Amino acid sequence: ILFIIGINLLFNICDFVISQFLYHTPIIVSMILIISLAVYNNIKGINVISKVAFILIILEIILFITSFLSLMPEIDIDNFYPILRDNTDNIILVTFKIFSINTLPLLIILVIPKEQITNYYNKSLIIAYIFSFIFSLLTIIETYGILGKYLVKIFEYPEYMLLKKINLFGFIQRIENIISAEWIIGSYIYISLIIYSISKSIFINKKEISKYIYILIGLLLIIMTKLIFENNTISVNFGINIFPYITGMLFPIYILIIFGIIIKKRKNDVY
Repeated sequence: ILFIIGINLLFNICDFVISQFLYHTPIIVSMILIISLAVYNNIKGINVISKVAFILIILEIILFITSFLSLMPEIDIDNFYPILRDNTDNIILVTFKIFSINTLPLLIILVIPKEQITNYYNKSLIIAYIFSFIFSLLTIIETYGILGKYLVKIFEYPEYMLLKKINLFGFIQRIENIISAEWIIGSYIYISLIIYSISKSIFINKKEISKYIYILIGLLLIIMTKLIFENNTISVNFGINIFPYITGMLFPIYILIIFGIIIKKRKNDVY
């Protein structure tokens, strides 16, 4: 499941970079660059991944707040009416898709061994999930509130089109390319964690993993991405009709793990 998430993520971010910034560059070049950075991060270890992620996440938060506050005046309440007229079944299905795509894969950070984490607090993890949920919700609200239900369906990257409306202090415009860097940063961190999680899951009893394992996983991600997603149309159909249900498969798995932990803990208390 994590491998499929990595493939989908890698293609989407590379397709975005190629279509918006590097028109004449083959998509394979973008894949190699991102995977190379992610693999290098893994070779350096989980402490480096976490420190890089912490520094970049601060930049992401600044970019997000800047874009959100700048676009707030553009929200039109009327754009929400078509959504409210949808039947309840459709709303429940969309809610499940958003939940599975944005929440469940984040649990990959739990693969990091507790003894390798400094200043570990359960509250920090909870706060991180809360902020992730708030940011995702605000993004959805602002995207629909400004573009509306129908324009969101037309644009390939509606969030990026939204950023073109940003106007800071009345004279700073067309900074969408700078602010959109938060997507690239987030995807890079995400792919780094996916590679780490897959390697740890395969070699669960090994404290140190060979750098060639990380390289091999990175190469497999590139090869499978090229083989599965021959064009953007396949990727879009996969993302809408299949991907949410694949990520949703993590939900019953984690429920079983939770029950297993509870049962084991009760047995230990008994003995």
